[in-house]
Amino acid sequence: AVLGEDVEAFRIGGGYDLKQIGSGALNGFMLELVYGKLQSKDKSVNEKDIILSYEIADKWYVEGIYTKFDAPYEGKTFDRTLVRANYSF
Repeated sequence: AVLGEDVEAFRIGGGYDLKQIGSGALNGFMLELVYGKLQSKDKSVNEKDIILSYEIADKWYVEGIYTKFDAPYEGKTFDRTLVRANYSF
């Protein structure tokens, strides 16, 4: 995209609370799948994410994110894995 060019973007995703599975051993775990796309006049970029999060306590959680990024017009793709801990104030 260049300055002044229109670009459209959308993102869609869904999640599942894993405590619904089994005897409660997965209590606090959430699995999410996300798909996003950026589209200009002649180029597009796709991103797919898998996110697994675990709520440690009321304000603490840990998440692992796997991202697949694809820019076919440049022949560029990459995978990224990220793990982080978050605290909500």
